[in-house]
Amino acid sequence: DATAKPIFSATLSFTIITGIVGLIIILIQWIAGLSPTDYNIASLNVFDKGNQVLGAFNLQTLISAYVFGIMLFATNRLSKKASIIWAIAYIV
Repeated sequence: DATAKPIFSATLSFTIITGIVGLIIILIQWIAGLSPTDYNIASLNVFDKGNQVLGAFNLQTLISAYVFGIMLFATNRLSKKASIIWAIAYIV
Protein backbone atom coordinates (compact mmCIF):
# COMPACT_ATOMS: atom_id res chain seq x y z
CA ASP A 1 0.00 0.00 0.00
CA ALA A 2 1.31 3.39 -0.98
CA THR A 3 1.10 6.48 1.17
CA ALA A 4 0.51 10.03 0.00
CA LYS A 5 4.14 11.17 -0.01
CA PRO A 6 5.51 8.62 -2.54
CA ILE A 7 2.47 9.08 -4.79
CA PHE A 8 2.95 12.86 -4.75
CA SER A 9 6.66 12.43 -5.45
CA ALA A 10 5.98 10.06 -8.35
CA THR A 11 3.36 12.40 -9.81
CA LEU A 12 5.73 15.35 -9.56
CA SER A 13 8.52 13.33 -11.17
CA PHE A 14 6.15 12.25 -13.96
CA THR A 15 5.20 15.86 -14.64
CA ILE A 16 8.81 17.03 -14.65
CA ILE A 17 10.05 14.20 -16.91
CA THR A 18 7.28 14.62 -19.47
CA GLY A 19 7.71 18.40 -19.39
CA ILE A 20 11.44 18.10 -20.04
CA VAL A 21 10.82 15.73 -22.95
CA GLY A 22 8.35 18.21 -24.45
CA LEU A 23 10.79 21.08 -23.93
CA ILE A 24 13.59 19.15 -25.65
CA ILE A 25 11.32 18.39 -28.61
CA ILE A 26 10.32 22.06 -28.96
CA LEU A 27 13.96 23.14 -28.62
CA ILE A 28 15.06 20.77 -31.40
CA GLN A 29 12.27 22.09 -33.63
CA TRP A 30 13.32 25.67 -32.89
CA ILE A 31 16.99 24.93 -33.66
CA ALA A 32 16.02 23.20 -36.92
CA GLY A 33 13.74 26.09 -37.88
CA LEU A 34 10.56 24.01 -38.06
CA SER A 35 7.28 25.67 -37.17
CA PRO A 36 5.66 23.99 -34.14
CA THR A 37 2.21 24.67 -35.58
CA ASP A 38 3.03 22.93 -38.87
CA TYR A 39 5.25 20.06 -37.73
CA ASN A 40 5.72 17.96 -34.63
CA ILE A 41 8.95 15.97 -34.75
CA ALA A 42 7.75 13.77 -31.89
CA SER A 43 5.12 12.17 -34.12
CA LEU A 44 5.35 10.28 -37.38
CA ASN A 45 3.22 13.05 -38.86
CA VAL A 46 6.45 14.85 -39.76
CA PHE A 47 6.78 12.54 -42.79
CA ASP A 48 3.30 13.33 -44.15
CA LYS A 49 1.86 16.57 -42.79
CA GLY A 50 -1.83 15.89 -43.41
CA ASN A 51 -1.94 12.21 -42.42
CA GLN A 52 -4.00 11.80 -39.22
CA VAL A 53 -3.03 8.15 -38.75
CA LEU A 54 0.67 9.01 -38.54
CA GLY A 55 -0.15 11.87 -36.18
CA ALA A 56 -1.54 9.38 -33.68
CA PHE A 57 1.91 7.84 -33.10
CA ASN A 58 3.64 10.31 -30.81
CA LEU A 59 6.98 9.77 -29.08
CA GLN A 60 5.97 12.01 -26.20
CA THR A 61 2.89 9.88 -25.50
CA LEU A 62 4.93 6.67 -25.60
CA ILE A 63 7.49 8.07 -23.14
CA SER A 64 4.68 9.30 -20.87
CA ALA A 65 3.04 5.87 -20.91
CA TYR A 66 6.38 4.21 -20.10
CA VAL A 67 7.02 6.53 -17.14
CA PHE A 68 3.41 6.05 -15.99
CA GLY A 69 3.82 2.26 -16.04
CA ILE A 70 7.06 2.46 -14.08
CA MET A 71 5.42 4.81 -11.60
CA LEU A 72 2.57 2.35 -11.05
CA PHE A 73 4.93 -0.59 -10.67
CA ALA A 74 7.44 1.09 -8.35
CA THR A 75 5.31 3.44 -6.28
CA ASN A 76 1.88 1.86 -6.11
CA ARG A 77 3.30 -1.67 -6.04
CA LEU A 78 1.04 -2.99 -8.77
CA SER A 79 2.04 -6.21 -10.46
CA LYS A 80 4.07 -6.03 -13.64
CA LYS A 81 1.11 -7.31 -15.66
CA ALA A 82 -1.29 -4.70 -14.24
CA SER A 83 1.25 -1.92 -14.80
CA ILE A 84 1.71 -2.93 -18.43
CA ILE A 85 -2.07 -3.06 -18.96
CA TRP A 86 -2.50 0.44 -17.51
CA ALA A 87 0.43 1.77 -19.58
CA ILE A 88 -1.17 0.38 -22.75
CA ALA A 89 -4.49 1.91 -21.70
CA TYR A 90 -2.66 5.24 -21.31
CA ILE A 91 -1.47 5.02 -24.92
CA VAL A 92 -4.92 4.21 -26.25
